[in-house]
Amino acid sequence: MPQKIQSIIKDLEVNKKVIELIVLLKNHESNFVRERVIRALGRIKDPHTIDPLINVFEDSEVISHAAVWALYKIGTPTVEPLIAALNESNKKGKYAAETLGKIKDPRAIKPLIEAFNKSNIVSKAAIWALIKIGESAVGPLIEALYEFENKIRKAAETLGKIGDSRAIEPLIQVFKYNLHSRVLRETIARALERLAWNPPKNELGAHYYVALGEWDKLAEIGALSINPIIDSLENLDNFNESPATESLGSIKDSKAVNHLITFLYHKSHFVRANVARALGKIGDFRAIKPLITLLDDEYSRQDIIYGNKWDEKSEMINYSVRNAAVAALRKIAGGAYTSKYFTKEYTQRYWDEEKEFWNQWYENKKEIRKKEEDIYNI
Repeated sequence: MPQKIQSIIKDLEVNKKVIELIVLLKNHESNFVRERVIRALGRIKDPHTIDPLINVFEDSEVISHAAVWALYKIGTPTVEPLIAALNESNKKGKYAAETLGKIKDPRAIKPLIEAFNKSNIVSKAAIWALIKIGESAVGPLIEALYEFENKIRKAAETLGKIGDSRAIEPLIQVFKYNLHSRVLRETIARALERLAWNPPKNELGAHYYVALGEWDKLAEIGALSINPIIDSLENLDNFNESPATESLGSIKDSKAVNHLITFLYHKSHFVRANVARALGKIGDFRAIKPLITLLDDEYSRQDIIYGNKWDEKSEMINYSVRNAAVAALRKIAGGAYTSKYFTKEYTQRYWDEEKEFWNQWYENKKEIRKKEEDIYNI
């Protein structure tokens, strides 16, 4: 930038020639010159420059950031015009929120929370601004936890990042009543994690660990983890990629058996197979008969969870559920029975013999069955 124009800007600033500087800002073609003009206006701190500075939020990034700095220097007189700018274009809304976060005036808190409903670019800037405002935003953000899902999610995220312990109990309550939403549940759990919440070893704690994907924690909770794990499976599109199905096998608690048995008829074969494996690890005799029924399972990889099922003439049948059932039966029985008809192709003759063998094995265990009936009042 030529020395002459720098001198002109400096002279205009010293003499507080606001109108001349605004004209230069609007008309000069050089961003370097306009950026220096904006900084001069920020140092002058004249409220008449607020609207022209907000208008240049629509300009290049360099100019917009300079305007944020200048408006921050002007301070509290800019708050009301900046709040109004939150409802204008995305760029104006973004930089208005950023400036309000730097100024930290409490008047901006509720409008910034309302900006959660705006576009992603504006709502992200609003979250950042509220984090900068800090403790004084906590109360209004807690109130926002009791509104609709989008606002709850963003309020929870903001509270977690502010780090005020007052948010813990409200977040726990909202977490309890929003277990149906995977995204919302995860956001609240992340906020509680930031706030160093120590969850109880019950179903609520299990939901928390499921939301965070900390599957190894579920074994410590035991049977009370079953519902949270299954709930998470209901909300997934691809069960094969989910460690949730594998975590079922870590819960070696006989209290889980009856509950697990009900999920041997789940619509996804991934869930059915992993539940069978879990029952095998628990080793409870009550699972024998239900597992035998899985030897007739004939859904392919493209089962009804994907909207398709192989027709009766198809030879491409996936027997992963059957394999899991056989492995579980062998673990419970403590044996390693293998049909003489076992082949790589898993012929129907093999499965017929497996089923016949296990039915006969079950019938021969009258004493064990009687003991189970007495224990569990079957």
